[in-house]
Amino acid sequence: MAPSFQPVETGQEVARRPSFGSRVLHSPTFMAGAVMTATMVTLVLLSPVIGRYSPVALDPLHALSGPSALHWLGTDELGRDTWSRLLYGGRTDLQVGVLAVVFPFCFGVFIGTVCGYAGGLLDTIIMRIVDVVLAFPFYVLIIALVFAVGVGTHGIYIAYGLTDWVVYARTTRSATMIARKLDWVAAAEGGGISRARVL
Repeated sequence: MAPSFQPVETGQEVARRPSFGSRVLHSPTFMAGAVMTATMVTLVLLSPVIGRYSPVALDPLHALSGPSALHWLGTDELGRDTWSRLLYGGRTDLQVGVLAVVFPFCFGVFIGTVCGYAGGLLDTIIMRIVDVVLAFPFYVLIIALVFAVGVGTHGIYIAYGLTDWVVYARTTRSATMIARKLDWVAAAEGGGISRARVL
């Protein structure tokens, strides 16, 4: 029988575990990271408002200039405003960073769950595909796929979608195979609940 955890009584008061919110507020490292991340995301999302120039606008008369009232972070060799390019570049990085993870994650979790629960020939075929993909160096494969499908953000999405799902699929499959043997799964199947609902 699993041990039961009870609050520890100290005199008339009961010692309770601090809530997640209170632990976060008392963690300087977490708060510093959260503030920095929120600041960067906010600046990036507001780049059309706070960006002073177009990121591709040329100003040859002020090429390679230092920080000034006109260009807060100076300019590059073509006179493009570094501050604006930093903000708009962050928008692209944020978009790629989110979308290149969301699609492989959703697909990999779905495939891994189905394979871990159903097993059989489907599981064998999918896991052999996973082994083949994992046999190649990850970033070398990504670079090769980007060149094959086309340079640009759409090429990055396709390349990550074709390769990154295998990690999520293998992890989810292992967890599903363990959960499949639990008593509540057997009870659900014995009670006539469909496989889709159990999944």
